[in-house]
Amino acid sequence: MGMLPPLIQQILADTTGYTKSMEGVQATGEETAESSEASAEATGSAWSKAGMVVGAAVVAVGALAVDLGMKYQSATASLAANADISSAAATRIGNAFLGQAFTTTFSAQQTMTAYAAVAGQMDLVAGHALTSSQALGFMKTAQDLAEASGTSLSSATSDLATVMQAYHEPLSAATSVTNDLFNASRSTGVPLDSLTTTMQRLHTQLGASTPSIQDTSGLLLDMANHGETGRGAVSALTGALNGLMTPTAAVTATQQALGI
Repeated sequence: MGMLPPLIQQILADTTGYTKSMEGVQATGEETAESSEASAEATGSAWSKAGMVVGAAVVAVGALAVDLGMKYQSATASLAANADISSAAATRIGNAFLGQAFTTTFSAQQTMTAYAAVAGQMDLVAGHALTSSQALGFMKTAQDLAEASGTSLSSATSDLATVMQAYHEPLSAATSVTNDLFNASRSTGVPLDSLTTTMQRLHTQLGASTPSIQDTSGLLLDMANHGETGRGAVSALTGALNGLMTPTAAVTATQQALGI
């Protein structure tokens, strides 16, 4: 059990104590049954059934704990590989996620898996491997985005990391980027994944001329307030920005006439 996370070890330890206590109760029941030959058969049958139920419960809990432990260890190994950090550093991050127990709807294993998938991206965003406290802070923000948008934690984490990396946003901007993404997605009715893909492509096409995340989300919100929502709003914004970068002959003539 030494290789399993502390929380899983505790589950197994608690199961062992539970098993011993039930064995004691069963022994007492058997002694009572022996005092009455008439009820011995009935009582023994009852305790036998109880023992089978207890045994099945213990096996189920134990199997679940082992399964969780294996998935958690796998996610920890993936984190170490993707972030190019030591197993000890990955374990410290995992312990930070375990500390969230009972304070979030997401398990430590879910959080670890989601973070492991973007650890390399976040290293580029921050310029170094994130510490356990930085990783926890980022994932708390991703958890908020997942809950608010109704998407999976893995998707929300990926979307947040992708936009931050594309727009060269610092780690400290995670909360503001989350707010911009959520507000733009909610107001336009465009799913978070689709909005992220659009913004990433937009930045790829326009490069340094791309409006900031705040300005882009602001334009989408303004269009939504004027009745342009959904994919229509995204297409209109993309077309308008691309038009500014590669204007038609008519637009160019007008710009020259206006001295722009």
